[in-house]
Amino acid sequence: MKPYYFRGKQGGELRMLRVLIADDESKVCQLIEKLVDWDVLGMEVVAVAENGIEALEKIKEFYPDIVITDIRMPGYDGLDLIRLGKEEAPKAEFVIISGYRHFEYAQMAIRYGVNAYLLKPIRKDELTETLKRLSAHFKEQTEQLSLEEKRQRAIRSDEKNLR
Repeated sequence: MKPYYFRGKQGGELRMLRVLIADDESKVCQLIEKLVDWDVLGMEVVAVAENGIEALEKIKEFYPDIVITDIRMPGYDGLDLIRLGKEEAPKAEFVIISGYRHFEYAQMAIRYGVNAYLLKPIRKDELTETLKRLSAHFKEQTEQLSLEEKRQRAIRSDEKNLR
């Protein structure tokens, strides 16, 4: 898979998708960082947080495209982080990793618009496939915006020609 680079906020510079990893177990954060070939996916880990409060601060600072978070953390739990994080970075996609198979957690996560709910122990193939799907989603959004920009330019050009 060839990495895809995304346009920044102003539409100009190309950049990799930014990823935040949040888990109160530092070994899990390290595992996720090492498990994935981020460059191949066109992604970079911009920050790691070990509790929900720190994770929200990192969201405010880095505006990640993807947040991989544990469901149970001190400070804010994963569901609170998603709710508050979406207020700060509405376009961010969230992936929950959890050791809990409780249906209620998954149900709440879906209500908050979580993209995936992965169970621990984390499997490399499952995480990679989830991230590939998210990358394709961002690529589709970017291409859609690009088409819309082209339409807008064509409309403006036509308006000038008509005048």
